[in-house]
Amino acid sequence: MEFQRVVGSGDWRDPAKERRLYARARSPLGEVLLHRARATRGGVEGQWEGWEEWTVGIGGNDVLVLHDMGNPGGPALRRVAKTVHGEFAGAGMTVRGQRSLLPSGRSVVLSMAGGAIRFRTQGFRIQAVSARGDVVGERRGGVWDGVRAEADVVAAVCVFEWAGLDGFLGFPLLQYV
Repeated sequence: MEFQRVVGSGDWRDPAKERRLYARARSPLGEVLLHRARATRGGVEGQWEGWEEWTVGIGGNDVLVLHDMGNPGGPALRRVAKTVHGEFAGAGMTVRGQRSLLPSGRSVVLSMAGGAIRFRTQGFRIQAVSARGDVVGERRGGVWDGVRAEADVVAAVCVFEWAGLDGFLGFPLLQYV
């Protein structure tokens, strides 16, 4: 998969002010688009923390919406650590990240009605694993290969990459050096 930002690095890291296109990717299912907007949910807490609504579209159809995401980087990591809520294909879903000193305890999980996609480290690779334990995508050297041509897998890989959620998979004490 190939990922491309449509906006400059300043706009990418800043909270979204209005709905607009921020990124696109080439996937086995065609073009994937990321639209970000200021969240309409969350009340005062959402406004204070700068929550955003992320919409991921594949082939012209919006398949995934995250209602209370943070902008990429640190804000997204903080939101995912608390659990982000959304919808995939009209059904509820969550995104949750977990840090640990042990590699086996570090993960990012997108839970959907049809199952879950879990991101984990395996050696020097990051793997996307289905609920059955099948590897459905793998990132080596910053490049995603073997991503299964399924909407849930493609959308999960895009959210993981665009939000910078690999921060959950590194050794936590090195993040503050």
